Amino acid sequence: MKYKIEVLHQFDKTLIHEWKELWKKAENANIYNSYEWFLTNMEINKNIQYTVYACYRDDTLVAILPLQGYKCFGINVMGSLDREHLVDTPFLIEKYDKETFKHFFGHLLKKKNIYLQKIDDRASTILHALFPELFIVLIQANPKIDLTKDLYHGASPSTISQIKRTLRKNPEIHFEMYTDNLRKHLET
Repeated sequence: MKYKIEVLHQFDKTLIHEWKELWKKAENANIYNSYEWFLTNMEINKNIQYTVYACYRDDTLVAILPLQGYKCFGINVMGSLDREHLVDTPFLIEKYDKETFKHFFGHLLKKKNIYLQKIDDRASTILHALFPELFIVLIQANPKIDLTKDLYHGASPSTISQIKRTLRKNPEIHFEMYTDNLRKHLET
């Protein structure tokens, strides 16, 4: 198998199609590594320069990671898009196999200081094994919202007032809580 890495600053319909197809079959597909998330970020942040790293194995896209430049802890880095709101792995990879990780990240890590603020546990374990010199910190934060109590119990009076005003203006918006048949409700 032959691996090839492409560094892109703009791309065509072929790559868009390949990205969407990869997302459908990738082992780690999530909203934060979808083409739609990338488009949303480009629309919101019109002046951001981005670089997309695409990894091909025998002419098939097997990994992709869009990055943007910024400073992190005072160091110029290439990092994940929209770093403030990222809560899942930003790169898309077909399978969690060591060969793909070795070629894809081996190329990435030679080029720039890379800052990915969120990498899932499986990926970080593989990366640490392949590149022991990497600085990888495992931090877990699981925010919890207790939905068994009053939804407004932790909100300030002004926030509650704003929420109620929004609900009065938009009667189609309402809160619902489900405890069973969650997959069906997830689609909703």
